[in-house]
Amino acid sequence: GRWLSADSLQALRASVVAALDPEVELVRVMEADGLDAALGWLARSPAPSLRPRALNELAYQLWKLEDRLPDAIRVLEANVRLHPEWGPGRESLMEARAAAGVR
Repeated sequence: GRWLSADSLQALRASVVAALDPEVELVRVMEADGLDAALGWLARSPAPSLRPRALNELAYQLWKLEDRLPDAIRVLEANVRLHPEWGPGRESLMEARAAAGVR
């Protein structure tokens, strides 16, 4: 470990907060205007700055906590479109489609 100055810590904190801005905006749009608006925002925004894991977590919340499997599949499909190189996203989409009886 090493000691960081207060300025360095503040800069680090600001970079972490800024990195989460797209996720905060996605949730804000979804809560204000619904999933369709949030998916539209994803299609129009610089969404690749969203962490693929964040979209997966949103999908699993919709599926497992809110019993909204069709909506979870839509989020997972968007995640795969935005992050095609991220293997866990494809695996999650296959899992959700299988649970829904969709091939």
